[in-house]
Amino acid sequence: MRSVGQQLSGVACQSAHVMGWIIELEPLMPQSRPLATVKRRRSPPVRIEADTPILPRAVAAAVCDEAAGGLGTELPVEWVSMLEARARAVYSRNPKFRRLIRGPGNSGRDWLWAFSRHWLAARLQRDRPSLYGWLPSAYKVGHPLPARAA
Repeated sequence: MRSVGQQLSGVACQSAHVMGWIIELEPLMPQSRPLATVKRRRSPPVRIEADTPILPRAVAAAVCDEAAGGLGTELPVEWVSMLEARARAVYSRNPKFRRLIRGPGNSGRDWLWAFSRHWLAARLQRDRPSLYGWLPSAYKVGHPLPARAA
């Protein structure tokens, strides 16, 4: 049995009848190939060290040490790797972030410190909310911790 669409197009097509509806299992018209297929090659990841003298691992370690000292507690060593990986991932995928990090003078380093502080604050909020409560609001948006009275 041929459906109306099959009779009009002149192309044979399998169809199924489900609850009074005709559902075509194959397209009426043969599928044409695209005129041109564009194969996108993944470019190699952009690395901070290749473009700048900044070492994301050193910044991540320093930010974790700064926070640990300011909070008076040790932070998990895995968080250094997490911050480093985050910096590398964002740098390789985000052109605006790359422009900031490639900025003149020490501005790129300062931006990476600010972002790393922000990411660390987010991790503290998620994993250690009691410590997060001790962070000043300015730290959460990238400012350094105030100096502790000795």
